Amino acid sequence: MKFTTIYDPKQMPGQRESVLSWPYVEGLRMDEAMHPLTLLTFGMYSEILPNQDGAPLRIVMPWKYGFKSARAIVKIEFTENQPINTWNESAPSEYGFYSNVNPNVDHHRLMTVMSEGLRHELVAQAVHCKKV
Repeated sequence: MKFTTIYDPKQMPGQRESVLSWPYVEGLRMDEAMHPLTLLTFGMYSEILPNQDGAPLRIVMPWKYGFKSARAIVKIEFTENQPINTWNESAPSEYGFYSNVNPNVDHHRLMTVMSEGLRHELVAQAVHCKKV
């Protein structure tokens, strides 16, 4: 499945930058789209989904990294083949199609930016939280 977001640089100033190829495109396998935890969201708290939360339509998958939860979706397509998504097109060595969260695997860019001391401190805090 292929999800395409709105492209409106007037309304969304970030789209005026050429950081990514716009409109934003995200994709899922059919079994992921049909998973009971996958939410196709058009509202929250009995209200229409606000613009700042991804109106008119947003997809949420809690086991995926946040960038897989496309916001402001205006087009959904069923595709025969795996669609090329925006982040995979932009940085294929960093962002794979599946993008499942794996807490046991560090993101290499994050680890090169963080100092070893800070990294050890965060790991120690995470271990402590698991024990509580």
